[in-house]
Amino acid sequence: GAPAVPSLYGFSYTIPSSLSRKTFVVAGGGELPEGSLDPHDVVRRGETSPDAIAEKARFVMGLMTGRIKELGVSWDEATVTEIYTVYNITPFLADTILKPMGKGNIHGALWHFSRPPIVSIEFEMDLRGVARELVL
Repeated sequence: GAPAVPSLYGFSYTIPSSLSRKTFVVAGGGELPEGSLDPHDVVRRGETSPDAIAEKARFVMGLMTGRIKELGVSWDEATVTEIYTVYNITPFLADTILKPMGKGNIHGALWHFSRPPIVSIEFEMDLRGVARELVL
């Protein structure tokens, strides 16, 4: 079901608000270290065994945790966490993803059974903490 041409699936923006809570959008990230676009830097590049996918997920969780800390927010404030992979994440979902998100994160994670948009990666995640979300 992939589109025939490059397409935009989602778009986030902010507007001024009188709310006191922090809101944020964290860009998607896969098993590629911050600052690198070199396919040779991909964690366990080319591997798709269950162990490799679990290691990729652990790496991405660390990446996302670092990003939210830099924003001065926590997993508890995330309202949407999305995962993109075609590989089975159920064996490690609880211990690697949900538990590290903490008890305060009541929203869990949404798994999109789809490939990430970057050819060399197999596991991608994005997240956001919003006060209001509109889906058109």
